[in-house]
Amino acid sequence: MHCKTGTMVVISKAVLKEFADKYPDAVANDRYIFDIKGNQYRLIALIIFKVRTVFILFIGTHKEYDKIDASEVQFKK
Repeated sequence: MHCKTGTMVVISKAVLKEFADKYPDAVANDRYIFDIKGNQYRLIALIIFKVRTVFILFIGTHKEYDKIDASEVQFKK
């Protein structure tokens, strides 16, 4: 995986915010869960919109995801 340092712009911020407001139980500790490849994999991201930053906290199989508490996953440097 290759990453470049730069400014991140989230185009769908309003969509995510609207969803979080409607379903507050679905978003814990500003973490957002993404299903990848038909729910085979999961990605947990901590999104801080004020500073336009996304921290990737976890990526793994759905089975691995089921063993963790997404709201407690911490950023690893």
